[in-house]
Amino acid sequence: MHKLKKIRVQPNFVTDVAWRMYLEYWESEDFLARSRQASTNQNTEVEGPETGPSKHGGGSVSFVTTYERLTNTSETPPTVNEVYLHLHTVNHDGVTFIDTRSERFYAKL
Repeated sequence: MHKLKKIRVQPNFVTDVAWRMYLEYWESEDFLARSRQASTNQNTEVEGPETGPSKHGGGSVSFVTTYERLTNTSETPPTVNEVYLHLHTVNHDGVTFIDTRSERFYAKL
């Protein structure tokens, strides 16, 4: 839905009535307030100023699923630290941490 909201082009599978309802809702004060709050929540720096928001690069995929996928792509099962590093670095490069909090936590492992 977020893609439809962004491009504002009615797809073939959405009726005219439903599309008008979506457009009205996306412009409503209720939706805009919820959207602002969600943006604020997503960008909260839980460890304090200058630490960056708490994030990981796994999307909706669970830690266990990530572990299983990494196991299937290597000869040996990954360690918990390797899975953490995979999930908390940019493009899973194992070097560039997504946020300061993740980097500090990993240094303590």
